[in-house]
Amino acid sequence: MKEKSHPILITIIIILGIAFCSALFAVISQNLRAPSTEVSEPTTPAIPGESKPYNFDYSWTDSSPYIAHALGGIFGSNYSNSYEGFLLNYELGQRLFEADFNLTEDGDVVLLHTEEEWKNRLTSNNRPLTTENFLSALYDNKFHTMDYRTLVDLMISHPDVYLITDSKYLDQANITKEFTQIVAYAKEKDPSVLNRFVIQIYYPEMLDYVMEVYPWKSVIYTLYQNPDWTPESVANFAKESGVKVITIHFANYSRNRQALERR
Repeated sequence: MKEKSHPILITIIIILGIAFCSALFAVISQNLRAPSTEVSEPTTPAIPGESKPYNFDYSWTDSSPYIAHALGGIFGSNYSNSYEGFLLNYELGQRLFEADFNLTEDGDVVLLHTEEEWKNRLTSNNRPLTTENFLSALYDNKFHTMDYRTLVDLMISHPDVYLITDSKYLDQANITKEFTQIVAYAKEKDPSVLNRFVIQIYYPEMLDYVMEVYPWKSVIYTLYQNPDWTPESVANFAKESGVKVITIHFANYSRNRQALERR
């Protein structure tokens, strides 16, 4: 299974303004709207470089100043992606959540931060990472694990929640496999829940991959998996694609702050 490092950076530091000619990372100000009960219509089919960008909806950015990483910490377990973690943080008022997507050996999407988490926090006997083994394990012997079905069901029963995805894969085949499963199940249960998924991409081409699966209403671009980004390339991508929310590690922002602010 392919893994990637994941520094705890899922705090949106800067939001691109509607007027792209202003500062690159200006905070979007919109009135938060209630989640739509209708299935989103396909957005303008554009790819980076075309003249018409996607018209993404970023009203969810007004719902909370924080994002609960791995569905939120619970009693010292910070990466559990667990059922109990979600419920506790929801009761505490959290409405923006992030979940980590991995594939089992069976090819099913489960909520798992890294394979090390499986080995060190979920099993003590080196069991294979099958769907059955994963869903029967308890994180830190306390908290229930989840697959994509349970996640979608929770989002349906909590209609004010937005979910930011964190795929642990960078190749198109696995990315497509993950999101195809989620879309298929959501369409069976309640297609409108797909309006509240915020898809996290890690390089410009990944936007095309995810939009081929479904016309998502919102996408954010996280930079730490792309070592070649520059303020200019990010600005150009934002203008051409319509992606207006950028996630950046604070160390990179400090190093490039003057260049970013000039843009």
